[in-house]
Amino acid sequence: MFTKNHGRLPNLIRPKLLNDQITWRILFDRREFVTWACDKLEMKEQARLRCPEVLIPETLAVFNNPSEIATFNLTGIWVLKEISGSGQVYFGSENPNTAELADIAQLLTKWESKTKNRRKREWGYRNARKGYLIERRICTEELPETFQTMRKYAEQLGQGIDYVRIDFYSHNDEIYFGEFTPYVGAGLAKIEPREWELKMGSYWKLPSYKEARGKTR
Repeated sequence: MFTKNHGRLPNLIRPKLLNDQITWRILFDRREFVTWACDKLEMKEQARLRCPEVLIPETLAVFNNPSEIATFNLTGIWVLKEISGSGQVYFGSENPNTAELADIAQLLTKWESKTKNRRKREWGYRNARKGYLIERRICTEELPETFQTMRKYAEQLGQGIDYVRIDFYSHNDEIYFGEFTPYVGAGLAKIEPREWELKMGSYWKLPSYKEARGKTR
């Protein structure tokens, strides 16, 4: 997959380009934070511990079987996510009707197929819990005035972690935690020009192989 996307093999001996480093993490990094950063429920708890000032979107429901959605009393606007998925969201409002429930059931089947393949490739997702969550949807904006505060929160949330993407929402001048992403783009996203990928990679010092094979769940 890497070669198909980038037209070359990754350098795993001395990786300097960001995608090479992410691929190195996928193959070798087994530290505990990689697992919780792939679990949307656990990352919320970590966010509360690491940065008490940041707001956390309300979790409305957690479930494993799509049929359970019909049992929840949902109000307002919300977003459905897979707990150990990436880039998979469904936006809804109030209680879904019968047709919407059928659509959601089909969608979750597709998600599970995609995530099943991801779990084979990416250790963090394989070790995170399975299932789905529904949380209060936070409407966001373009680059907000609270951006500098977001940067401060990102530093707090990322303390002790060598590389992770941290997302936020800004709504009515309030900042909500979004998620952690340890495998950004799965190492397959094209970054151009190449010197910028090299520059991005220069900020990340990978752990030693021994450090990366640290404590696991």
